[in-house]
Amino acid sequence: MQALIDGSTGGADQIVLDDAGSGTIDLRPTLSQILRDADVTIQYVTDDGPIHPIHTTLSALGGAQALAASADTATAEGTAPAE
Repeated sequence: MQALIDGSTGGADQIVLDDAGSGTIDLRPTLSQILRDADVTIQYVTDDGPIHPIHTTLSALGGAQALAASADTATAEGTAPAE
């Protein structure tokens, strides 16, 4: 499985599913990608290339809530949110 953020592997992940067909993809968007509500594509990768892409956005995956929580924590601690 492969994830792309705005069509790029930067800040995204590629994993191999376990025997049960499960796995966790780690997304690490930049602050700019979060603020722009970047597109996310999740797809299977085969020897012939990617297949069955699913398209969504960071906000649909909960990205906006994570940014708000990060910004609130950073404000309370007097630090800048991590990008």
